[in-house]
Amino acid sequence: MSRSGTFQVRLFYSYSHKDDAHQVEMEKALARLKQEGVLSDWSDKKIPPGQRISAATKKAIQESNIVAFLVSQDFIASEACREEWELAGELPSVERVPIILSHCAWRDMGEMAELKALPNDGNPICSYRNPDEAWQEIYVGLRALIEEIRTTFTIKEQFREKMENTDFLSQNQISLQDFFVFPVLGSYSDAIQEDPIEAIIPSEDALLEHDYLLLHGERLSGKTALCRYLFLRFIDQKVPALYLDLESVRAKTAREQVFEEAYQGQSNGDYSMWKKQRDKVIILDNLSSDTRSHVDVAMEHFDCVIVAVQTDIFDAFYRDDEHLAKFQVVKILPLTHVAQEKLIRRRIELTGQPDSATHGYIDSVENRVNEIIINNKILPRYPFYVLSILQTYEGFMPSDLAISSYGHCYYILIIAHLVKSGIARTDDEINPCFNFAEQLAFKLFTESPSLHAIDKETFENFKTDYGKTFLPIKTSMLQRILHPDYGIVTDRNDYRFRNPYMYYFFLGKFLARNAKEFAEVIGEMIEKSYLPSNRLALIFGAYPPNYTK
Repeated sequence: MSRSGTFQVRLFYSYSHKDDAHQVEMEKALARLKQEGVLSDWSDKKIPPGQRISAATKKAIQESNIVAFLVSQDFIASEACREEWELAGELPSVERVPIILSHCAWRDMGEMAELKALPNDGNPICSYRNPDEAWQEIYVGLRALIEEIRTTFTIKEQFREKMENTDFLSQNQISLQDFFVFPVLGSYSDAIQEDPIEAIIPSEDALLEHDYLLLHGERLSGKTALCRYLFLRFIDQKVPALYLDLESVRAKTAREQVFEEAYQGQSNGDYSMWKKQRDKVIILDNLSSDTRSHVDVAMEHFDCVIVAVQTDIFDAFYRDDEHLAKFQVVKILPLTHVAQEKLIRRRIELTGQPDSATHGYIDSVENRVNEIIINNKILPRYPFYVLSILQTYEGFMPSDLAISSYGHCYYILIIAHLVKSGIARTDDEINPCFNFAEQLAFKLFTESPSLHAIDKETFENFKTDYGKTFLPIKTSMLQRILHPDYGIVTDRNDYRFRNPYMYYFFLGKFLARNAKEFAEVIGEMIEKSYLPSNRLALIFGAYPPNYTK
């Protein structure tokens, strides 16, 4: 982003240092684009003294929209240049543009011959009587590409993966859409209505007939899954859509810049151009008592606003809020028998077990689910809890798991992640992981009570201190805890638990195990139990799961 707010396309120069003069000339040729604020460029000249060139170069390429390859015989002979060419080719979001400096064998470099090269027709700059003509053609070609990038509004692959991600694991990779079942939704006649619910909404199309929607439901009733599913539907239908977790912006002043920052994190293209489109949609998840101002601003800038909120917050703060009178209020209800059977069938089919899709097998699984949900009344009939029970049917899961409380649902998902990451299904491997995670959760609680994350240095210090109190965590075990796909802790930009519920689960267990020593801390959390972070940790601390039958 430039200071003016214009989206800047990032260009990386890949060249042999023997062609340094050409790189300087190209910067001059593109100067007008930089003056307009639509282009920012990077070359290894910008690496500060003392930094590793290879690491800085790799990072710059990964963050670029365009990589311009200044191709000459020296470029082709350079191993470093070839590595940059191959790295850029591995990144689907990067446009590769060959800039032909001189006569050389560039057409023999595999994919390079298939790309549109500049100057026009791949004529080398050295063949022009007036080199300025060549640089002008390069300028015009790159300007056209830059405008295309700025007006190509596509979701970033990493953000799409985040939206499709599910905590429920199978033998094969699965996504939210693989087993999503449209929930049972009840609507009111307007925003200020008491029960009973007026009608059941039969389909997604019927739900989306309204420009302003307020979805509310109990905790873990499926609000966020529905929001993410609707967002992906909009994206796939080429509807301009934005997703925003209001919990992530609680400390920010409500203004359009919040939406722009969210857009830059999840979509490609220039926000200033994107927002000019019609029928824009924004989905605001996790409304709290102090984030309604973001809803007000969203209504000024978007044609359709969908808000999700927990029922207790809705009842306490928004049921009679006249500011939300435009919103159609919709409540997420427990699954019907038909919807539950559909969910069970879809999920069981993903296990890949022989005969898993037969009616007899499906019926036996459903009977087991009903035994827990209906007969024992342990869990409510919401997708999260049904799917938690079904997780135990995966072949890679331990065979001695039973669900006898809410806490077991989280325990089973955590076990699934550990086993898929390579942890053996034995107490002597699982218990050390749990102990390490409990200690880490309390470290995050004390070091970063709002972000629940620590930097690499703090994490390394924590590991050292942990090894002085307990047996040092094995390197192989730590690698599995940090597994990029299944680990319960992530280490991308900082160290934090993969999902918030994992953090609260282990923090609650730590506090329950050390209740006497930290009685004062627990007391303060109880006094401020109106804060979601305190409330969730206390729930897990008060109901420690019984791990086996």
